[in-house]
Amino acid sequence: MSKDLYSVLELEKGADASEIRKQYIKLSRQWHPDKVVPEKKDEATVKFQEISRAYEVLNDDQSRAFYDQTGQVPGENGGGPPPGHGFGMGGGMPFGFDMGDLFGMFGGGRGGGGPQRGGRRPGKPPARKTQIAMTLKDFYFGRTLQIHLERQRFCGGCKGEGALNFKSCGDCGGSGTKTQIVQMGPMIMHNQGPCMTCRGSGKTRGDSCGQCTGSKFIKQDKNLEFVVKKGMRPGDCITFNGESSHVEEFTEAGDVIVEVIAADEDSGWERAGDILRHRVGLTLGEALAGKVVRLDGHPAHDAGLFIQIPAGVQNRQEIVVEGLGMPRGETGGMGDAVLVLTVMPTREEKAVLEANTDALRTMFGASAGETGAGLIWAAKPLVY
Repeated sequence: MSKDLYSVLELEKGADASEIRKQYIKLSRQWHPDKVVPEKKDEATVKFQEISRAYEVLNDDQSRAFYDQTGQVPGENGGGPPPGHGFGMGGGMPFGFDMGDLFGMFGGGRGGGGPQRGGRRPGKPPARKTQIAMTLKDFYFGRTLQIHLERQRFCGGCKGEGALNFKSCGDCGGSGTKTQIVQMGPMIMHNQGPCMTCRGSGKTRGDSCGQCTGSKFIKQDKNLEFVVKKGMRPGDCITFNGESSHVEEFTEAGDVIVEVIAADEDSGWERAGDILRHRVGLTLGEALAGKVVRLDGHPAHDAGLFIQIPAGVQNRQEIVVEGLGMPRGETGGMGDAVLVLTVMPTREEKAVLEANTDALRTMFGASAGETGAGLIWAAKPLVY
């Protein structure tokens, strides 16, 4: 590859791993042969292969280090650390050689542990998370939904390898490792490390896969259907195992997690677990005599919910209507509705209060206008 790899990915030389990956994803989508008009397909194929090869080299720490030092791509045009080359004390160490490896060779300190092979590691990448906003009515009755995903999966034609066949690496003879001679003063050491040409796999690509044009991945659109069960709560999650994208580093695809959240709405009802709360305003006369109130916005009562407020209620008092809350999900049953009362005298009622302070003190045993929390009333709905 004669072009500068950083220029191919439109990056500066000092770009970090996350920048390299981000730019690769952007450019591979832009130049994928299946995404361009037919007359540009040949140009896109060449460009896509250049982008994929540049990413393959720069995404590997050892290959990138060798490229930065020599300007050569390992395995191309003779590129690769020259075998049998002696390194002086100031010449740097091949394969990431350090002094711990030196002592390990003599049975002391920490051992070298053997060569590292290339390839994907078992497991899956971090999950892909999305949020779906649900109304109070959705949570009350439940709902079936779909989400649309754009994802990448390992190509089925080449099983995510990028090539239809492979051949034994000529540089390492298929072993995946190479031995180099390291001279340290009067000492000559044999240092073994992964082959840079095949990245420790022992094989090199043969015929490029026509289905993915060597990229190892294909793009997919996927619809996922899921059921939000009645009584679910904001913050609950639904997990789809292995339905996200494959990535180069792992053998398995990531998960998709759907979190249900509360939609921004003003129904007048506030949810707290399986309890529904509603604020009710009353005049002083209504509080003393009782009243039938109509409450709108309840998820199960589109025509309104009619509640009998008992006589003698007080400001800030809470009354309970059993069974008018949210479904309790798998446990069954229904929660309760709690009405929070606010008593506000009218202008005329205030005038009467001011004129009859002593009578009110005698009646209620408190100063005029002074209220308490009162008891919880088990109110019965008049119509529901």
